[in-house]
This record gives sequence, structure tokens and C-alpha cells, in this order.
Amino acid sequence: MTTVRLPDPHRSRAVLIGASQYEERELTGIAAISNNLTDLAAVLTDPDRGGLRPEVCTVIADPKSPQDLGVALTDLAQEAEDVLIVYYAGHGLIAQPGSLYLAVERSSLRYVEDTAFGFDRMRRIIHGSRAKTRILILDCCFAGRAVAAMGDASAVLGGLVEIEGTYTMASSPANAPSIAPPGARNTAFSGTLISILRDGVPGGSELVALREVFGELRHRQQAAGHPEPQQKNSGLAQNLALCRNAAARHRPRTSSPLDATLDGVNALARHIVPALGPGGTQHLIPIEGGGFWQESDPRVVAARFQPAEPAQAVGCALIRDLIGNVAERSGDGITTAVALAQAFIRGAHARLADGADLDVVLRTFDYCAIAAVQGLDHFAVPVETMEQVLQVTVLAADGDRQIAEILSNGMDRTGLFGKVVLEQGPSPGLELDVVNGTSFDAGLVDPELFTDDDRSEAVLENPRVLLVDGTLLDAEPVRRFLLDLGSRRDAVLVVARDVADDLVRFMAIEKLRGRIQVAAVRLNDAARVSADEVLRDLAAISGGGVLRPEELGELSAETWFGQARKAIVTRSTTILAALPAQADGVTARYWALQEELDHSASDRVFETVRRLEAGIAIVKIGPGPDRQARMRRAGNGLRVARQALDYGLVRGGANVLAGLGRTLSEPTPAEQHDRILMQLYADALAQPLRQLAHSSGLEAGSLVDQLSSRGPDIGLDVERNAFYDLRSGDLVVPPRDQVSFQKGPSQLIVDSFWVVRTALIAANSTALRFLTSASGLPGATDEGR
Repeated sequence: MTTVRLPDPHRSRAVLIGASQYEERELTGIAAISNNLTDLAAVLTDPDRGGLRPEVCTVIADPKSPQDLGVALTDLAQEAEDVLIVYYAGHGLIAQPGSLYLAVERSSLRYVEDTAFGFDRMRRIIHGSRAKTRILILDCCFAGRAVAAMGDASAVLGGLVEIEGTYTMASSPANAPSIAPPGARNTAFSGTLISILRDGVPGGSELVALREVFGELRHRQQAAGHPEPQQKNSGLAQNLALCRNAAARHRPRTSSPLDATLDGVNALARHIVPALGPGGTQHLIPIEGGGFWQESDPRVVAARFQPAEPAQAVGCALIRDLIGNVAERSGDGITTAVALAQAFIRGAHARLADGADLDVVLRTFDYCAIAAVQGLDHFAVPVETMEQVLQVTVLAADGDRQIAEILSNGMDRTGLFGKVVLEQGPSPGLELDVVNGTSFDAGLVDPELFTDDDRSEAVLENPRVLLVDGTLLDAEPVRRFLLDLGSRRDAVLVVARDVADDLVRFMAIEKLRGRIQVAAVRLNDAARVSADEVLRDLAAISGGGVLRPEELGELSAETWFGQARKAIVTRSTTILAALPAQADGVTARYWALQEELDHSASDRVFETVRRLEAGIAIVKIGPGPDRQARMRRAGNGLRVARQALDYGLVRGGANVLAGLGRTLSEPTPAEQHDRILMQLYADALAQPLRQLAHSSGLEAGSLVDQLSSRGPDIGLDVERNAFYDLRSGDLVVPPRDQVSFQKGPSQLIVDSFWVVRTALIAANSTALRFLTSASGLPGATDEGR
């Protein structure tokens, strides 16, 4: 017995296209088509009929050009995972025998092939979708004669090439026109179809398959004297039901809070994920009161996006938190993380909707998440050339190659132990200056002292430097000293073995009031730091002395401190760049350490010498209307480049994630995992690669599916449309196994291992938060999981 089912309301997509008006007079407008779109969308998204969510039903009314229609249809078709429904109503134009084109607003009868949307192209787009079932409904015409006759649809079926797993329904046979009755609300074919879906089939079961809908449709059309509709089926697609049978008096189902959360996730993610990869697209987001704004930065999109329904706010908040988490931890990989999280959540929700036990789903997802993160280490490779660092920097800097090149140059000159910092320069363009300085592993005592919350750092220009070999207590002379410097607009960096909590609170309050600029570092909190050595290094770099606690009573703004060119303090690291006047002091400190190193093999002394020797590279970004944007891009690029040097690379992050899905080991029966969810998780890991291939103009679904038969170390080079080895980077075989293909090195762009790992962990954490919200458990965090 064949099972009839409904589309998954969240993982399906409906694209309703209607061309009701045309610029060329010879193509008569058909007002009823606008009503077709409105009425069909209403019945497909009716919750009482188990319909699709409104967010997954898109109406494309009066597309201007075939290019506009192609871009929109391609993006939407790639979003469908379960069912893809494509409906078109308008004029059908024949360019040559057997070649069907679908009219758009700017179509011309003289230049059909150039101005109308070719059906062959629509067929390819539908075929390229990874949806399990594809439904195509055509209500089209040829060269209309007035509204009474929509035209000759002779090519509607004759030009169709069978699409695997697709059901096609056409409004008329090859030798008859379709009909738009004068004064009717809908065209004849679409009006009858909408009526059947809305009112149901008397005597039918609760779910009426497409084949039964077609039988009723054909009967009514013939009884009314209208052209006989046609159908074509491949596989089991005809057994799908578009909605519940209203005539069966079924009991409507209601949406759960978890459904609304998923709707919110999808609503925001659909404006972010298509931007993945070099070929990704920016999105138009509606503005309240009319108009649109265009943006590619996912952080801006998330901040400004407003869900259509209040119930979706929780899902949107999950994605916003995910974006903030990834931005703080790695600075890149946000779009990849959103694509993963959305796919993870869809798979988990699908299992819960199918009745899977929540505890089993949670246990299985936890198992998959841990296995995937652990398996990522297999694909890591060390940095071999600065060209690789340049590649990841370009990507993180939003393609700004000038920024990436000067950052790469700075890292090359300062080496592994040096640091690169950014500042606003006085001259146009970009400049690089390498100066004396050092860094050490101790950070800010309180986040309230950050000067840049987005980057979680405090940046001080030309700061005074107060060094204390002991505990800096909350004494009146210290407060007066800080306020006195603040009144002079002088910033101050405080480095001490310890800083009293009361003094930290005083600093935070006065900083918020705008009375002081201060950053305080507590050396006792840091690992791998010798406080004595750090204080001596900083004294040499700043030209100041190191105070003992008992000397703090004599503290004043005139004595006891040095000065540096720049200080950057994060949660865990402090960077200090020296002024040119302190060159002699730095040199003396360097040779003193070098002499000490000659008499000992201390790793600590060796690292200190290397840090002083490397220095600090300062990248200056000159004035201009885009300076703030370039500063942001440079900050992202710098962070990702440093992560690549510290943690290594992977040869294509999207490919590595897809490969992880093929490494998930089968659990033993005793572990009681959900095998279907494991497969959905593995499939979700390939979602970024599908999107990347789609953005590059490839048939994403079929190419990614081909990888499933290959080992986990094989990836897809979307630039050359070929497979390559994820470990060596060598091209191994093209997808179609062309004999003429030449093997050799891939030109694949590498990604930072840390960025990919961060994206995966954050996406897992977001999906676990979604699942724990269903159980009432505390939300999962990256640390907790």
C-alpha cells in the first residue's frame, strides 16, 4: 500500500510565479493571474489544512526579467529539502518548434529567447534542487488574444524533459488553449485547482494525493467544457498531498512553540546563508514603512531583522546569539555557523515531529556533536607558506586584498613571537611600521574597562604606564592619581601582581562617567607568566620604574611612571608598543636577557627574548569615508590570520565539514541512538558545501551526493568542478570522470582550522539549546557541552 503524506511544513518550499502584466502591448495582461497567486498561497499555507509555513511560500509577482526570475528561483529551490513546489501562470511563448519560454514583464515577441525565461532553464533549476519531491504546475499560454483565450500551450508538455522524482501538471493539452473566462476571479485551470485544494474532494480520505486531485480536476474541467489538463509523473511524486482534504472534516493540528522557534530560525537564516562563499548574494531586507536595505554583513542583518510574528522571536534570538558568539571567538565563519545551525535544528525538529523520543534525540545529537568536533583534528594541516596566511586573511577581510597583504607582511616581519596591531593613520592609504615592544599572557581585570565591546579589548593611545610589584590597593593617592591623569586626557595602563576589587570597581565607574581612560592587568591571574620578568620588560619598554606597594603613598602624575606608544589589552593578552625614545632601554634589556640565555636553557627567557626581538608591527589605516569599514575588515583579517598560524588550516572548510559527516561511526545497538537523526546530522554537515556549490553556479545537490560514495578525505573544488584530496590538496578526479581531465594541484582556498572549529561548536551549541528548550532543561553552552 502506498503512503500518502504532506510536505514537511518547514523543510519544503513553494515558489508561486505569476506574470499578469507586460510592457509589450502585443502581450495582453491577465488580471486573474494576480488572484491566482493570492488564492493559491492562502490555501497552501492554511494551518487548518496542515499547510506550509508562510515563510516557506514565496510569491514572485510580475518578475521584470528572466535574470531576476532565475536568481530568485535558483535561491529558493536550493532551500527546499523535502518538497519543492513551483507554480507558473502567464503567457507561454514558443521561440522555435518544441522550445517553450515563459513570459515575464519585459518579454518581447520579437526577441523571445533573450527576453523570456526558458523552460529548459527552469527544468535545470528544479533538477538541481536537493528536495526529495519536486512538483511543477504550469498554467501558461502563447500570444494571448484577449483575456478570453490565454493562448496555444502546444509546448507545455511536448517540451518537457522528465525530471526524476517530479510530478508535472499542465493546464491544457498540446492542441488546445488554456482559458481565462472574462470577469472570473481566476483563470479556469488555476481556479478549479484552488477550489479543490480549498474545499476538498467529497468522499476522499483525509489526505488526497496529487493523482486524485488531478482526477477530480480533469473531471471538473471536462464538465465545464474547458481544455483537458495533462499530467506527467516520475517515481512516487504523485502520491504527495499538498494539503488535507477539507471535505473529510479532519481535525486541524496546531503549531507548537517549538514550531514557532524553528520558524524564527528559518526566517533570519534565509537572509544570511545565501551570502556564503565568493559567489554569495546580498539580500534585500524590508524596512518598516516601506523600502528595502541591502547588507552582506550577517551581524548587521541579524541586528536589524524583525520577525514577522512575535512567536518567532525566540528562534531569531538563537541565531543572533550564535552570530555574536562566533564573532567574538573567531571573527569569521559566521555564515557557515548559521548554515550548520539551521540544518541541525531542522533535522532535530523533523525527528521530534515524527514522534522520536526527546531523550534519545538529545543523546544522539550529543554523540554526533562530540564525534564531529573530535574528528575535525584529522583534517588540520600546518601553515606552510605566508601565501596560505594571505588566503585566509583575504577571506576574513571581506575580500580586501590590500588590507590582507599589509597584514600578512606585518606578520612575516615580526614572526611567530611578534604582534600586529591596528591604528588610524594621518595619511591616506595604508602604512606599516615595525617598532619595539612585547606581549604577555595576562588580560584585563574587568570587561567594563573595554573600549571596544565588539572586539572585547581596551585600546589606549600613548598611555602612561604604572607598574606595581605587589597589590595595588584602593588608596586615596591612587584614586587621585587616576583622576588627575584623566583630567589631562591621559590614558593609563596599570600592571600589578594584583589589583584590589574595590579599585577595579572605582575604575569601571569612573571610566563609564568619562572621567578616566584606564586598563588594569592582574599578573597573578595569568598562567605561564613570570611577574618579575614581565615588570622588567615593561619598565624597559615604557622607560618607567617598578613601584613597591609602600611607595604608592607618594604617587603623583609627575613621577613614577613611564609611557608607551600604544597598549592593547584583551581578556587574556596584553600588547605594549614602545615609543622611539625608549629604544636604548629596550636594547639594554634585550642584551641582558640574551646574556642570561647564554648561561641557561630557560624556555621562559628564550620566549621573552624572542618577543622583544620580534617587536610590534603597526598597520596604519588612513582617513577616508570607508576607514571604519576597513578597520573592521582589518581586525577580522588579523584575528583569523593569527588563528591560522597558531592552530593550522584546513583545505576548504565546507568540504571538511561534509567529510566529517562521512566519518561518523555507527554506534552499537546498546547505545540506543537514533539512526535517522545521525543521518540527518551527517547530511546537515554538508549544507555549507551545498550552498557554496550553488553560489558558484554548480548543480549542488548532485555533486554533493556524488561525494557520499567516496572517502571522507575527498572534497569538491567548486572552482574547477572536480574532486580533490583534503589532506594533500591534489586534484584526483573530475565529477564526470572526463578522460581529458589532467590531475594536479588544486587551487583550493584554505580556511583557518580555528574558524571552522568555532563555527561547528557554536552551531552544535545552538541546536542543543533548541532541543533543551523542548525539554525545559537549562540551555546548552559551548563550555557546558
